[in-house]
Amino acid sequence: DGSSAGSDYSVGSSADWLLVADSSARVGVVFDRFALARPSDSVSIYDGDAPRDAALIQRWSGDEVPPPIVASGAQLFVRFQVGGLITSRGFQARVVGLNSTSQQCSGVVRRAVGADVLGFESHSLPGQYANNLSCGWVFNASDS
Repeated sequence: DGSSAGSDYSVGSSADWLLVADSSARVGVVFDRFALARPSDSVSIYDGDAPRDAALIQRWSGDEVPPPIVASGAQLFVRFQVGGLITSRGFQARVVGLNSTSQQCSGVVRRAVGADVLGFESHSLPGQYANNLSCGWVFNASDS
């Protein structure tokens, strides 16, 4: 969400992420922390590669951590919007890919304040990952 640990996200913040798994996998997102100013600030998750009304899975605001979300296919579009003058702590989420062998791949999505770089981790870090595991993510962040 753009906030560093222990600080609130900025007024006027917004970001879009396109989460993409391998074509034979399904992608999901798991929220570890969630605190957005209600009702003006929100996270919306769409099934697919773009924010279309018919593809909206759910929109969240407030302090309740959303349940894990898994796409019907290999892509999820996540939109974070700040619409008010009051902010909160923000959110932290992990990207999860479920491949055809039911092994999981995951990455932690982080965006530092003022940074254009999103970070993620390999599967099972610091442990070893499984043989023949294929995971992939595309992060598309915008300031609009």
